[in-house]
Amino acid sequence: EQVSNLKGSKEQHQKKKKSHGNRKEQHKRRKLLRRQQQQQQESHVNNNYMDQNIIDQRQQDEERELIH
Repeated sequence: EQVSNLKGSKEQHQKKKKSHGNRKEQHKRRKLLRRQQQQQQESHVNNNYMDQNIIDQRQQDEERELIH
């Protein structure tokens, strides 16, 4: 009985090792996802900034036309 018990615990140990490897992969994947999301947010902010510039430009143009 003890021999089969040892065998079982060895298999369990290997399974644990595998799941630990997966955890590392999950962490990498999460890091990548977070980086991508940050980049998206940054580009989104840049887009908003551009829009604001365009809006400001239009307002200035309209004001010029009103003056003229």
